[in-house]
Amino acid sequence: MKKFIVIMLALVTIYIVSNLKFRSIDITPLVKFSDNYVPCDADYNRFKSQGTTEFCTEFPSVPADVKKVIDWHPHNEEYKKCILLIAIKLYNRQFEMNHQTYELREGKSFYWNRFDSNNSILRAYSEILGENIGRRKLGGEFINPSMAVNYIEKHPEYLKYPEIKDIYNFSDSLSNQLGK
Repeated sequence: MKKFIVIMLALVTIYIVSNLKFRSIDITPLVKFSDNYVPCDADYNRFKSQGTTEFCTEFPSVPADVKKVIDWHPHNEEYKKCILLIAIKLYNRQFEMNHQTYELREGKSFYWNRFDSNNSILRAYSEILGENIGRRKLGGEFINPSMAVNYIEKHPEYLKYPEIKDIYNFSDSLSNQLGK
């Protein structure tokens, strides 16, 4: 019984300390990154000038301060809004350039590499979209940016954010123009 009490006290202490750590993480770097993110900017310019369609297939790598927020910040509404904003921007760019979206994992071993800086947004995206623990940790069989549109359709509360609503409406009009 004494071991049980010691273990429980240790777990409670770890829980309290980890929650304090979460509260001290400032989300501002992620907010700025998501607001300023322009997907595949260099690829898009090349696409416009050459008509090439082989670009813009993954989330960007993030700076260290943004990775820290993604790794440690609790998944509250503001956090989810930022990740969804990045995903829907990528969706629009892929759809505008190629009239389709792409698998985001690019054949990489996502389970083993999920904490690399170039997978930070993909990991966060999977954790938001996942319907169960397996899908939150590994993603579904296929994971692409259009899933953000589906998620927003199921959770219309994200449309109260003008930046998401504007991009969501643009993606809807783009889909209608292309007959999708």
